[in-house]
Amino acid sequence: MSVFAGFFLLFFPLSVTLDFYGDILQNKFCFAVRLFDFLLKSGYARAGRKGVTVCLKKHKEHFFPYQNYKDTEKMLSAFPSVQPRSFFQVIEIGSGENLFPAIGLCAFFNIAANEVFALYHRNRSFLRLRHNCVLVSDETRFRILFRLTLVSNLLSFLIAIAKNLGGFLWQKIKK
Repeated sequence: MSVFAGFFLLFFPLSVTLDFYGDILQNKFCFAVRLFDFLLKSGYARAGRKGVTVCLKKHKEHFFPYQNYKDTEKMLSAFPSVQPRSFFQVIEIGSGENLFPAIGLCAFFNIAANEVFALYHRNRSFLRLRHNCVLVSDETRFRILFRLTLVSNLLSFLIAIAKNLGGFLWQKIKK
């Protein structure tokens, strides 16, 4: 029975969801990370001129300079088995009394999202992609809400960690 449970845990798909809400005009961003819809971590962030400040606990902020993001693609490529499952996006645009700029921006975002989603959906037909644009007439605003769901399993994470650890140890041995 325990062998079956072990195989089940190794191959069972893990679903991780990232929720993000950003108010671009006020420079406020909130996020939450969920595993099977159970909240793992949440916090807020602010973008500045030199980097991003992230707060995960009350009164404890961490600063990440923009220069540190050069190797992000290399770091993410270490986990090739993580696959996107769904992406949902809502953009709220308002320009006060004059709606014409907001309508233009909304049309631009709809066209851009449709083109990008068509490219992704061509290679990954299982991917669920949705985009909405909401026009607001009462105030000037530019807000983004998105939810990204990623799927992987424990075995692929263990293989990726072992591979990276092996490469790290090999580099240390060579020196």
